[in-house]
Amino acid sequence: MILATLVIEREPLRWQDLPVAIQGWIANSGGFAVVALAIYGLFYLLHRPPGGARSGLQKLLFGLSLFAMFAGYALFGFLSFFPGRTPARGLVTPSLRTDALLLGASGAIIAVLLPFLIDLSRLRWRRIWALAKLSFKEAVRRRVLWVFSALILVFLFASWFLPYKPEDQVRNYVWVIYWAMAPLLLVTAGLVAAFSIPADVRNQTIHTIVTKPVERFEIVLGRFIGYMLLLTMVLLVMTGVSLLYLMREIDPDAQFESMRARVPLYGALTFIGPKINVGREWEYRSYIPGGPGSKERAVWTYQNLPSNLASKRQGATIPCEFTFDIFRTYKGEEGKGVLCSFNLQTSNWDANRRAEYDLAKAKGSKLVGMPDRRALIEEAYREIRPNAPKPTEVDIQAFVSSTEPGAPQKLIDNLISEEFGAFDILNKVVVDYHTQGLDLPTGIFKNLLKQRESQPKSAADDSGELSVIVKCDSSSQYLGMAKYDFYILDDERPFWLNFFKGAAGLWLRLCIVVGLAVALSTYLSGVIAWLTTMFIYIAGLMQDEIRKIAENQSVGGGPMEAALRLATRENIASPLDNTPGRNLAVTTDVAYRWVLRQFLDILPDVDRLDWTDRVAEGFNISTTGTLLLSTLMVAAYLLPWAIVAYYLIKSREIAA
Repeated sequence: MILATLVIEREPLRWQDLPVAIQGWIANSGGFAVVALAIYGLFYLLHRPPGGARSGLQKLLFGLSLFAMFAGYALFGFLSFFPGRTPARGLVTPSLRTDALLLGASGAIIAVLLPFLIDLSRLRWRRIWALAKLSFKEAVRRRVLWVFSALILVFLFASWFLPYKPEDQVRNYVWVIYWAMAPLLLVTAGLVAAFSIPADVRNQTIHTIVTKPVERFEIVLGRFIGYMLLLTMVLLVMTGVSLLYLMREIDPDAQFESMRARVPLYGALTFIGPKINVGREWEYRSYIPGGPGSKERAVWTYQNLPSNLASKRQGATIPCEFTFDIFRTYKGEEGKGVLCSFNLQTSNWDANRRAEYDLAKAKGSKLVGMPDRRALIEEAYREIRPNAPKPTEVDIQAFVSSTEPGAPQKLIDNLISEEFGAFDILNKVVVDYHTQGLDLPTGIFKNLLKQRESQPKSAADDSGELSVIVKCDSSSQYLGMAKYDFYILDDERPFWLNFFKGAAGLWLRLCIVVGLAVALSTYLSGVIAWLTTMFIYIAGLMQDEIRKIAENQSVGGGPMEAALRLATRENIASPLDNTPGRNLAVTTDVAYRWVLRQFLDILPDVDRLDWTDRVAEGFNISTTGTLLLSTLMVAAYLLPWAIVAYYLIKSREIAA
């Protein structure tokens, strides 16, 4: 099968994680708001402005926000630094400290947002739209669109260098197309947005705008919307042309097998027995030993499976796919895999009925060879499911007229799995790093649905509805697996739609670049704004590596300790002598890591917005999950930058 697997090293965005993410956003934004208020307070004391035009209500709200900020942070600090000395210790809980932190952060955010929210009422959509159209026309007049014609080079020469293996065609072409579009769009978007406002200030053309009854923040919004409209149109055209090019170049067999958008259902992975470390440098997968007497198992547990899995017709199957890693202690037979067993059990399975299950399997094996299909289905119901309703005439006629290969065996498997809530697949040959499939009988899901209807699952019950237990049967071999290596196929979506969804991830990254560039250009020059934007974006790409340094997970210590090791020629793993130089280096690294942790909060999580691997490997990008949550994440990231742009352009002297 020309299929692939999706490697997910970070948990994808989920709706149930949204409350925690909002709390984190409030805490981080509140910290930066405190810094902004401190800077404002310092300038206020040094250069106290004349009496302002603030209303009494605005002053009252500002004072209440400051009081909430001081009270919340003071309580948080007291509970954090003096936990053992607080009265009523039983009332002091982590949630109380969190509430205190959120109170202080919310107060700081409201204090900073107050002037911005008041000025929002003065914004007019007609003026913003006029400025957006002006930005659009200016970008077109600068012949920015000619830059994107460089994509033609990819269409002309990519096929010269890409391997022509059918199993790699879709993957390689998708990667090349997205890799070509991303830098072309991102760099151009950064340049256009970063040089817009500085160029207007330098040429004094902005005077014709700010001298009119136009709010300065409307200029920022107009620039952002205008450039995003242009880039959206360019992205749509490039994506459509790229899709046509892809479908033209791909072999028909590869199109049929690989141009897919699978909707997988993932379970939670646990292990029975200890996990084995086989010495692989990449620790993405965990391993279990094989052998007939091995007691180690890998268990995928599914909860809240969709009911449509049980609504398939009689004798149908539900496909599932998996990709495992095999670590061999000896070479074995050339080109041969290892043997594995798959055991499916619903929460309705009774282990005491194992003997009945084995007897039903034996009876089913005898019934499969019956030539008369009408007699076969009637006898199968009598022998395997005597207490179940008899098959209807429609079911019998559908089975008799079926030309599907293996229809009798599928009928038997469905009846057994629906009766007992279990199903075994024995001696399945598993090949190293190959995506393989299993056909699960719908009876297992019908059993699950009946049990769900008769005994509603308690909210406090954490046990899974369906368990898939995997065992390696080959001796002296190890089977490696990760959570996302096994999945049930719920549905498939059109590949062309998934291709456009992948481009939507690039569109969200364009929003980040344009938003950063426009916000920074309100105060910085065009070159500095563009360099700063690119620096922040590239640092966001390297967020995981920066986080390792900030959390002291890098081998050899921080930069000062690493420099000391280089100077003294010490091994990175050996401990340093307790000298004043070593203590100074360690202390400096502690302060450096603290600064780096604060710096991490301003970096965009760019890696989450790159969905090229999902499109290339044939996995659907969820609209209500991945796409919508990522849009909310980008909006939450750009909101503080919009506030920064508001204050910067408002404080800048542009025209008398």
